Formats: sequence, C-alpha cells, structure tokens
Amino acid sequence: MIASMKTLTLLSGSRGWVALALLAFAAGCSSRPAPQSVVSANEAAESPLVRESETLSPQAHAEAERLRKLAEKLHSEGKDDEAAVVAEEALAAYQLAITTGRGVRAQLRKESSLAA
Repeated sequence: MIASMKTLTLLSGSRGWVALALLAFAAGCSSRPAPQSVVSANEAAESPLVRESETLSPQAHAEAERLRKLAEKLHSEGKDDEAAVVAEEALAAYQLAITTGRGVRAQLRKESSLAA
C-alpha cells in the first residue's frame, strides 16, 4: 500500500500510528481465504457435469447455485463457519442435480431407443 505524503503527515502523531496500524490490520483481514468447502463449491460449479445439470435438472441446479451464492455472501460478511456449512449443502445439492440429470439423460435415451 502506497500512501501519499499528506496521508503520512496526517498519521504522524501518536493517534496517527494507531490509525495506520488499524488500517494495515483491516487491509490484511479483507483478503482472508475462503473455507475449503466454499472453494470446493465454486470449483464444482464450473465442472462439466454440473453445467450439464443446468439443462437436465434446472430446479436442482438452481437450488445448488442459490446455496453456493449464499455461502459466498456469508464468507464476505466474515461468517466463515456458517459459510462452510452452507457450502457443504451446496456441494450436496450439486450432487443431487448431477444425479437427477443422469436420470433424465437415461430416460431420454430410453425414449429415443423405443421410438427407433
């Protein structure tokens, strides 16, 4: 972080050092890593099977996305324990969307083979 001379001048008193320390602390806290389950949910959202589930089982996919976005929001609010739990729920919802999508795909193949 590069501060201007004016900022350094304002922060040169004893109160200024406290303010500077708080500013540095706040800057360090703003980039805390997300819980692993939040990272995993974000990675899962990009997988080919999950993307396919958006078409084959849109309701289940939408619920998983809602949970993943809620986990992101909770993390951004500093509620990492809650974010981790919701992200785990999102991962389970993605699994459900994938499984439902596979069932839909199998049914479509069955109908296609019967029509032939």
